Amino acid sequence: MRPEATDPAAPPAIRPLAASGLLVELGEGIDPALVARVAALAAALEAAAIPGLVEVVPSYRTLLLGFDPRATDGEAVAGVVRRLAVAGTGSGGADGREVAIAVVYGGEGGPDLAEVAGRLGLSPAEVARRHAAGEYRVACMGFAPGFAFLVGLP
Repeated sequence: MRPEATDPAAPPAIRPLAASGLLVELGEGIDPALVARVAALAAALEAAAIPGLVEVVPSYRTLLLGFDPRATDGEAVAGVVRRLAVAGTGSGGADGREVAIAVVYGGEGGPDLAEVAGRLGLSPAEVARRHAAGEYRVACMGFAPGFAFLVGLP
């Protein structure tokens, strides 16, 4: 059974990945609180400087941990993960930074605005207003360089 996103005290589910990796599942769905829990645990693992842990890759609900099997093993790393998860890891990793991105709605820069508005039953101006009013947070980086998965879309 996987932990629920709404229960920050739920222990993580930890699965081995080959001989040098672990997948740590912290909850279900895409939820800002879950994203913050993942970021906090990732920061705590980085700060713990676990001998043999060579990579910590957060997503919006999981952590991929890579380790050197000559220096440690999955059970040792999993034990530290469980201890840090139970101890609590604060509200999140680094606070990050705010970036303003210029957006064009409609016309040549947004040729699908009318279609999106029609599917939502909104006017193009209302779609633009709602989209521009949102505050978005990068939940994780995607499969292509610079492709960010965002949370916060109204």
